[in-house]
Amino acid sequence: MDAMTWVRGARPQTLPLGLAPVLVGAALSWSWVMRAPMGGSQFHAPCPTFGGRPPYSPDGEQGICVTSWQWFLAVTVLCAVVAVGLQVAANYINDYADGIRGADNGRGGSEKGGDAPTRLVASGVDPRSVLLAAGIAAAVACAAGLGVVALTGNWWFVVLGAICLAAAWAYTGGRHPYGYAGLGEAAAFVFFGLVPTLGTQVALMDGIQFTGLVGATMCGCFAAAVMMVNNLRDVDADLAHGKRTLMTRLGSWHGTTLYRGAMMVGVMAMLLRTVPSLVALPRDANRCHAMVVADARYACLVRGLMPMAVLELAAAVFTVLAVLTGVRAARALTRRRFAAALPLTSKTALLAALAVAGTALF
Repeated sequence: MDAMTWVRGARPQTLPLGLAPVLVGAALSWSWVMRAPMGGSQFHAPCPTFGGRPPYSPDGEQGICVTSWQWFLAVTVLCAVVAVGLQVAANYINDYADGIRGADNGRGGSEKGGDAPTRLVASGVDPRSVLLAAGIAAAVACAAGLGVVALTGNWWFVVLGAICLAAAWAYTGGRHPYGYAGLGEAAAFVFFGLVPTLGTQVALMDGIQFTGLVGATMCGCFAAAVMMVNNLRDVDADLAHGKRTLMTRLGSWHGTTLYRGAMMVGVMAMLLRTVPSLVALPRDANRCHAMVVADARYACLVRGLMPMAVLELAAAVFTVLAVLTGVRAARALTRRRFAAALPLTSKTALLAALAVAGTALF
């Protein structure tokens, strides 16, 4: 068994769903944590590396300690490892559980040119080896999660991590898997949207904002849409094995309509964040030009506005690409081209996250 078989079994085309919410949560936290009001000033001591920052007091204009960008980056990377590690673990668990139930019969081999991804157990891999791979991925996620706990002091993340692991197992594992009861899309919305986006925000800034809820909704809708693509592709096979997913209950036509709705809500959530920021850029430029003092005008334009304009331009490009990719994904699904619809939906999620990040850093 070569390494690429295990890589394909991890379903790398879906991994943007783990990265996107962490990117959104971190980007939306940046200005709050690294600048006012939590960022502190040069008159404050550095924040502690471990154990979290002292409680923020709204009485002052800024925080009471200075957060380092190294700490911010370390927490963000660890959150990304947690999200991707849990996602890979969930994919292996799904392969293991469906394989031993017989739900993946006929889905072995590389299946190049087909719509379904490689299924390890159905390909003849020892189920215990697949379960071990899931355990290794989960262990990596847990180790990274403990790192987040140590850096932030939020010990309740241990409980949240345990809930996420239980949800990954219960999707297709156990006696009554909720994936067989039509709850897979709802779980994807929660555990690949709300939990990683808002969890990253809490880890970085000890709270959440309305923009975080919007970003979490965006990521959750795209994650649910990917789940819909998978389940629409497998409708006939799932019915034959008694797997009553939401798509088997709704049928292909209604399921496709729900997919379009989820994609539309995700794109609208992205636009709700990006468009106002892009529209405000000319106003900010006029404000800089209106400054009377030349040095102040130069500082405003060169040091303030130009970096912002570069990020806003990138955000505009990513916004357009996200919309176009989402349209392509919907068309591919309508034409039952599942092998194209799945990666296009995942790419839409990542492009939308990059668009939001570009407008959130200033």
